[in-house]
Amino acid sequence: MAFNDFEKSYQFLTWFFLGIAPLAVYQFSRIFTNEASSLAASLMFVFLPSVRLMVFGFGQFAGFVSLILLLFAVSDFSAYLKTGRTLNGFRSVCLVACSVASHHNTPIYLLPLILLAIILNESKHGNFRMILIRATTMLVACAIAALIVVFPFWLWLGNLEMQTSIPHFSRQSIFADSDAAYFLLFHMYGPLTLFLPLAYTWCVFHRSNVILLVTGLFFTIMGLGGTTKLPAIIYGDWWNWLTYERFGVWATIVALPIIGSFLITSRTAILRYLSTLATVLLIVTSFQWLHLPDSLRTTPPPIPLDEIIENFNKHPSCKERYLALGFGPQLPDLSTYTNANTVDGLWHTARTDPFLKQSGVGSLGDSLAWTGGAAVLEDFLIRAPIILGDCIIINETSMDAAQYARITSRSGWQKLEVVSENISVWTKDMHSHHSLYQSTIRLPNSIFGYIWGVAPLAFLFASIISTVVAVPAVKASKGSGRK
Repeated sequence: MAFNDFEKSYQFLTWFFLGIAPLAVYQFSRIFTNEASSLAASLMFVFLPSVRLMVFGFGQFAGFVSLILLLFAVSDFSAYLKTGRTLNGFRSVCLVACSVASHHNTPIYLLPLILLAIILNESKHGNFRMILIRATTMLVACAIAALIVVFPFWLWLGNLEMQTSIPHFSRQSIFADSDAAYFLLFHMYGPLTLFLPLAYTWCVFHRSNVILLVTGLFFTIMGLGGTTKLPAIIYGDWWNWLTYERFGVWATIVALPIIGSFLITSRTAILRYLSTLATVLLIVTSFQWLHLPDSLRTTPPPIPLDEIIENFNKHPSCKERYLALGFGPQLPDLSTYTNANTVDGLWHTARTDPFLKQSGVGSLGDSLAWTGGAAVLEDFLIRAPIILGDCIIINETSMDAAQYARITSRSGWQKLEVVSENISVWTKDMHSHHSLYQSTIRLPNSIFGYIWGVAPLAFLFASIISTVVAVPAVKASKGSGRK
C-alpha cells in the first residue's frame, strides 16, 4: 500500500466515525431522556470544541473510535436490560470488546460509571430483580470479553517500568500555566464554559440524571489535570506520567443528555436566552475553525513523504537503523513504510533504553521542544555507535532544522547528501561497532500473541454481523407498529 493510500484510508475512517457519532450520541442520550432532547444532544455533539480538539488537534483517533463504539455498546446494554433480547446483549458485549481493543483506557474509566447510571435509571421503570439479574449477567460477559482482548496487552505492559516524568500541559494548573488554560478550558469547552454550569444547575434542581451529573463533574475535575489534587490522590506516583486532556472530552460527552434536556425543557426567558447564546457561539466557533483549521495545530505542518520514503528505503546508509529529526507526528509514517528500525517513537511508555527512560524528554525527533532536549539529543548522538545504527535524517523544512544540523555535526556526524529538498542524510563511521541495543520487551509469542491479534477482529466481525442480522427485525417491528 502506498503512503497516500494509507492517508486516504485514515481520512475515510476518521470521517466515517465522525459521521456515525451523532447516531451514537442520540442512542446514548435516548437512554436517559426523550426523543427531542436526544436529537438536541446529537446536534450539539456536531459543534463540540472538545471533539475537534481530540480528533484534529491531538489526533487521538484510537480514543475517539473507542468512545463511539462504547456509546453504541451502552445503548445495547440498556436495551437488553429492558427487553432481555439476546441479540442486544451479544452485540453490547462485542462492542465493549472492540472499544477496549481500540483504546483500553476509555472503557476502563467511562464504562463503570455509565453502566451504574443506566442500571439505576432502568430500575426506576422496570422489575428491579430482573434488571439486577440481567445487569449482572451482562457485566460478567463484558468483563470476560474485555479481558480476552486486553489481557495479552496488559501482560506485555507489565514488563514496563516507571520513567522520569515528561512535561505535559495537562498536568499543569490552569491558574499557573497559560497553555494549560488555553487548551483545557478555551479549546476544550469554548462556549460550554457558559453553558455547562447552567445545565448542571438545572439538573440539580430537577433531580434528573444525577449519576450522569456526578460523572460529568468528576471527569471535568480530572480533565483540569494538575489544577486539583484529585489525579494525584487517585493515581499516586503514576499521576505524573498520565495525561488528562481526554477526561475533558469525556465530560462533554457524558453531559450531552443533560444539555439536550436543558435545551428542550427550560422554560424561563433568561435560561432560553443564555442557552440560545451559547448554542450560537458553539456554531460560530465551529465555522470559524472550518475557515481556519490550522488554529488547532499543535505540531509543525506535515510534508509530503512519498518521495522521502522511496529514497530513504533505497539509501544504503539507512537500511538497518535510523533516527529522524524534525518530523513531528509524521515519525510513525516513516516507521510504517520503511523496513529499518529506530529506537525513537511517539509512545514514550514503551521505551526500554535506560538513557531515554531517564531523559525527561519525549521523542528524540522532537527533542528541541522539551526543556533540556538539545543536551539530551547531543549526549544521545555522541554515544550513538552502541545503540543507534547507520543514519540520521533531518527534515529540512522544520523550523528547527538548522539547530538539529548543528547538534548532529557537533556529535561527530557528517552530512552525506541532501536526498531531496525536504531531507538531508547524515552518517557516522560505525562499521567497527555492533549495536548493543536490544529491547527487553517482546510481543507475546505464546497463545496470548495469537489472542492479541485475532480476538479484536473476531469481536469486530461479530458486531457487524449482529448489526446486519438486527436490521430485518427492526424493520419488521416498525412495520407492525404502523399497522
